[in-house]
Amino acid sequence: MIVGMIGLIEHASFPLPLATIPSPKPVYSWLGSQSDVRAVLELPAGAIPRGAELERIVMRQFLQIYHWKPLVTGYSGVVPFGTIDVLRQIQRLPDDETIRFLALIGVDTLIIHCDEFDPEKLTHFLAWADNTPLLQRRDEIGDALIYTITPQANPSIPVMKGASVFVSSDERIPGIIALGLIQRLKAEGALLYGSQRTRYYPGLRNPQAGQVFDYGLLATDEDPLRYGFDAQGVLLNMHGLVLYVRDPGLRAAIDLAQPVPRQFHRRILRN
Repeated sequence: MIVGMIGLIEHASFPLPLATIPSPKPVYSWLGSQSDVRAVLELPAGAIPRGAELERIVMRQFLQIYHWKPLVTGYSGVVPFGTIDVLRQIQRLPDDETIRFLALIGVDTLIIHCDEFDPEKLTHFLAWADNTPLLQRRDEIGDALIYTITPQANPSIPVMKGASVFVSSDERIPGIIALGLIQRLKAEGALLYGSQRTRYYPGLRNPQAGQVFDYGLLATDEDPLRYGFDAQGVLLNMHGLVLYVRDPGLRAAIDLAQPVPRQFHRRILRN
């Protein structure tokens, strides 16, 4: 009798509780009709994608089916590369430098969910957003305000089409910013070179021995002379990255190896 009851319990099935999907906010249908929107950041957003914040990220990602615009934050069993960097940076808002950061990584649209903000913080945020030249209020749909990041937030990069750009593999390079700049330089027709750093961007062209590059994208603390650039040739310095331009008089760049202590045997062979 007991064995039979255990067998029934083992094969019993119970319905699992499912999350309730809310009706999509009207702003998502609006987004789907805007062909010029490239990448979206929805606010507010917490600094750590756990608990309720992770649920909010997943829900916004699900509601993406109503517009299919790229989102800055997402989740697929693991937190995608760069998400933590972005979430930490946007905690500084309202802040012009953060808007420049977002512009560099390709964001062009902010969705402000007013019903999810603390009222006092929302008042402070909107007072700044409506006065900074880096944002322009585009529309108001339901409880959401839409802002466009203006061209003033995105610094011009004076790299000509066909120019060669060396991207350092130094671990101090902030990956999400480097990725944004690499994509932008590629779109403008630059030729990207680099090696041994594929965790945040596709493989680049392999540099050749002695090759001279028109530009170099290095970490702030790197010595530019190692790559054939002069410390005076800084074009951009932002968020841990420096873009250098080559000295036109440079003909070749060779990084000579330094002897390693005790690399060679101490004994001297004699005939």
